[in-house]
Parts: sequence; C-alpha cells; structure tokens
Amino acid sequence: MVDITREEIDAKIETKFVGLAGQIEMLTAEMRSEFRHQREDTALLRAEMQGMKTTILVTVVGSVLAVLGIMLAGQSNLLSAFQAGIAASAIHAPPSRL
Repeated sequence: MVDITREEIDAKIETKFVGLAGQIEMLTAEMRSEFRHQREDTALLRAEMQGMKTTILVTVVGSVLAVLGIMLAGQSNLLSAFQAGIAASAIHAPPSRL
C-alpha cells in the first residue's frame, strides 16, 4: 500500500474545499439574480394590477349608472302611460250630473 502523507491529504481537502466554495459562490450569485428578477416581475404585476383596479372600478360605476338609467327610463315610461290613461279617461268619461 502506498502511504499518503498528511500534506497530501490536506492538499486534497483544500482542493475539494476550494471547489465547493466556488460552487457555493456561483449558486449564491444565481439565487441573487433570480431574486432580482422576481422583484422586477412583482413590480410589473403590481403596476398591471393597479391598472386592473382602475378598469374594474370604472366598469362597476358604469354598470351602476346603466342600471339606474334603465330603472329611471322604465319609471318614466310607466308615469307617462299613467298620465295618458288619466287624460283618456277624462275624455271618455260620462258627463257628470249636477
């Protein structure tokens, strides 16, 4: 068997340690880059959501106004029909006895 000296073992361990340290440093850099991209994506989504909130608010207000308009138009139509009925009954009413 070949005897390995302590210096050789230390050199091999140091080599492995340097390799692992490099891999850890590379992984850390990739993670930082990914986190930076995620922050940018989050900022873009928030901006889009703000626009979406505005769109939803405008749509809700427009829908409420449309429903109110339809209700008022129907009420106006019923009122005009009622008034026309009063006028028609006054024309066709029998003469009153005095």
